[in-house]
Amino acid sequence: MVSSAADTRTPAQLCADKTTEAQVVSTRHAYCVRMAVNYPLLTSKGQEIGHSLVAIVAMAKFDEKSSAGGKWTEHITALTAEMTPDVGGVTLSFRSMCSGGCTTSGPAWGGAPLILARDAGGSSTVDRGRTVGRPGRGGRAAR
Repeated sequence: MVSSAADTRTPAQLCADKTTEAQVVSTRHAYCVRMAVNYPLLTSKGQEIGHSLVAIVAMAKFDEKSSAGGKWTEHITALTAEMTPDVGGVTLSFRSMCSGGCTTSGPAWGGAPLILARDAGGSSTVDRGRTVGRPGRGGRAAR
């Protein structure tokens, strides 16, 4: 859902928007990408024996007053919403991409894979903030 330029909602407010089921909710200066991903645990014969449901939320805001001529600051959160007993954890990795005249400050979590392992409560949460500057030069379930 794309709103008008006068829309001043924060990224957190966009993520909490219950008026739409869209994965991406955005304004000119903020966005929220929210999704649930089901990772199946398969046998060597392709039969599902377990799964993990992971919720991923990426929210960002644009600061047009930054010294770099504008800067997006993004915050990514991943959490396990559900994990069957046979799944010990989920390994995720994300990469940063830009098009046009932008640069990134690097991949989420320093480029290393993120492992969401079961904790005592049966879930795991990890989050990471990162900044994407402008302008500039041109998972799977684990047992």
